Amino acid sequence: MIRWTLPAVLALLAGCQRCGLRDDDPLEPNNTFDQATVLVLGQAAEGRANQNNPDVFAADAPVGHTLVFEARSRGLENCPRFSLHGPGRELLYQDADFKCHLRSEKLFQAPGVELQLLDAEGGVAGRYVLRANTQQEGRYFLTIVEQGEADNALPFSWDYRLVATVE
Repeated sequence: MIRWTLPAVLALLAGCQRCGLRDDDPLEPNNTFDQATVLVLGQAAEGRANQNNPDVFAADAPVGHTLVFEARSRGLENCPRFSLHGPGRELLYQDADFKCHLRSEKLFQAPGVELQLLDAEGGVAGRYVLRANTQQEGRYFLTIVEQGEADNALPFSWDYRLVATVE
């Protein structure tokens, strides 16, 4: 029987350049508002949110409607944190930082904006629906960041399918 000590494990991990890392999706780089992947309303984009590597998406919406972002889990860890900014890049919604299964309250939520966690299985949502009443015409920015477990040693990733629509 092999006994693993902390120094042995650290030495093993130090020699592994990409242990636990998953490749980014083809939408990268989309880490900032200026690099945002522009969504075509009604068409799905498939992405991978790697821990501590934000995915930023943009969708154009008219005033006086509801902009809907729906993210469906396609696998892996599924512990996302969302934020939404309006056309003037003003904050409309933001989840607080949290570790999976220790979810905190929302950090900020403007009137007319809500996030729903749907199709929960084992306490984990299968769909996330973020709705925002559009007070201005223009480009809205959704940011997705994969969080981690309280005790994770390797980076987490979440595969998702994202669709933006206007109601």
